[in-house]
Amino acid sequence: MAISRLRRHNSALVALTHRLWHELQGLDSALAAITETAAEVLDVDRVNVWQCDPAGDLRCVHGYGRSGHVHNPSGFDEFLMLDNNLYAATLPRTRVVRAAEVREAPISAGWPAPLAAYLERHAIESQLNAPVHASGEMYGVICHEHIGGRREWQRDEIAFASSMGDFVALAVEISRRKRAEQQLGHLQLYDSVTGLGNRTMFLGTLQQFLLRMQRRPRLAALLFIDIDRFSGVNNSTGERGGDEMLGTLGERINQATPDEAVVARVESDCFSVLLPRLQHDWQAIHQAEDLLQAIGDRIAIGDRIAIGEQQFEISASIGIAFTDGSRLTTPDELLRDADLASKQAKERGRNRYEVFDPELHRSLIDRMTLESGLRDALKNGQLLVNYQPEIDLRHGGIVAAEALVRWRQPDGGLHVAGEFIDVAESSGLIVPIGAFVLQRACADAAQWPDAENGEATKLRVNLSARQFDDAGLVDMVADALRESGLNPSQLCLEITETTLMTRAEAALDMLRQLHSLGISLAIDDFGTGYSSLAYLKRFPVDTLKIDRCFVEGLPDSKFDLAIIDAVVGLARCLGIEVVAEGVEQAEQESVLRMHGVIRAQGWLYAAAMDQQALLRMLARG
Repeated sequence: MAISRLRRHNSALVALTHRLWHELQGLDSALAAITETAAEVLDVDRVNVWQCDPAGDLRCVHGYGRSGHVHNPSGFDEFLMLDNNLYAATLPRTRVVRAAEVREAPISAGWPAPLAAYLERHAIESQLNAPVHASGEMYGVICHEHIGGRREWQRDEIAFASSMGDFVALAVEISRRKRAEQQLGHLQLYDSVTGLGNRTMFLGTLQQFLLRMQRRPRLAALLFIDIDRFSGVNNSTGERGGDEMLGTLGERINQATPDEAVVARVESDCFSVLLPRLQHDWQAIHQAEDLLQAIGDRIAIGDRIAIGEQQFEISASIGIAFTDGSRLTTPDELLRDADLASKQAKERGRNRYEVFDPELHRSLIDRMTLESGLRDALKNGQLLVNYQPEIDLRHGGIVAAEALVRWRQPDGGLHVAGEFIDVAESSGLIVPIGAFVLQRACADAAQWPDAENGEATKLRVNLSARQFDDAGLVDMVADALRESGLNPSQLCLEITETTLMTRAEAALDMLRQLHSLGISLAIDDFGTGYSSLAYLKRFPVDTLKIDRCFVEGLPDSKFDLAIIDAVVGLARCLGIEVVAEGVEQAEQESVLRMHGVIRAQGWLYAAAMDQQALLRMLARG
């Protein structure tokens, strides 16, 4: 009889092993198979699996009643508070529990009152327990419960019950491993900051979509969303604040797109949206407009009380690429096309969208060639600094000179800044190029002779938006002054009006840090942006440079004259200088002098020149 029962036990264990490894999915289904097998083989009425909590107490995580073949009946998830008593301490060794012994035992025997109440409540006369150890620690216990009279458990039955404890441990380990694999898979495909899919997930989804389109062509669009000037957010709020903003932006983008859209974060500050079903191309245009509006709502970053809240106005440049399945295209190509269109949107003023066209692709090749050559030029010393004099209209003498970068080609040709500065800005090369210009210009200006009145000739150096956002700007300026020996009062940094007003509060702090070095500051292209007079009053600026677009129409344009009068009057009230740019005709100079402008630069006086030519001009006075 014992041999027959042992064979039955072994057969059940083999079958259960096969089910756990090859058929069952999830911990619940595994525990259901284990408890059913245990109840049938051991001929018991109930089999429950209990899990230990950190305090040593037990909670039922799976219950099975054999008579009704019921798993997890109502109220199965009972809780036994064991209070770290003798039973909890000896649980791994306590196999057989008889209800009569528990009821009759004194308190000193260590049986907990909740256990006695549990046995009484379910009319359990005998219990055969098997501890469950998973990952080297106590997970819980599987209890085989007999109702209706005392039962004597045989040695082979106790061994089989112990195997059930091992099977529960195996099920727990398999479940933990699968959960870890799922979490790893999620991390590989999803962005931890926004919760959206990442680039890998997006390209994979796009690949499957494009394959389906070959069989069933239809109109679709991919939107590439590049957040404008996001580096400034990271610089002012730190990585934590930047992540908070990205999370908010991801949520806004997700909410502003239809349910069938696929949204992902594909680069550090860029998102993509796949619109898989369009009836008309204008639907993608409307979607881009909706996204610009959603992204553009003011965002508050930080704790209002503890660390201080900062308000940001964010914009984006969106590129749109269409596909209808009529030509073979890859996910990388479609994403590249939309990315390229977003770059064009950024170049045309930001906070807008552009649609990709093949001509744009050809211009990309030219742009990439230009960027590669510019990198080589920086590395190989092909960049030069020229200077355009600034004249005092009262006596015609040179009072300042503006540093202008030039790129000399190996064949002797010369690129002016306007031919490559946009590429330098968008690629990030503007930061090392700007550092080179500042260092070279400071070293050159340290050799300039003073004017006849004894005043030093001022050096003016432009700062781009990317440079102004760079966290190392103040140190870079201080290093250039120290290494060149240039008197700080001789250096003036020029920042465009648009750059300052985009992030006025952060700009104010940066201007104050720069001004504390002893240098002067100028607002370049004044009148072309969207100045707030309240901020202008707070900015520590020393000079306003009137943009050439207001000089070109002189002497005939009444509008330009009105703008010049306003700027001169404002500057006079604030006690700062005014310089007119782009003066090319004597008539323009005459009108500017009549309206109170006493400093100017332009081709009427001199084109940009190298250091030696400027030194000769300064020597002549």
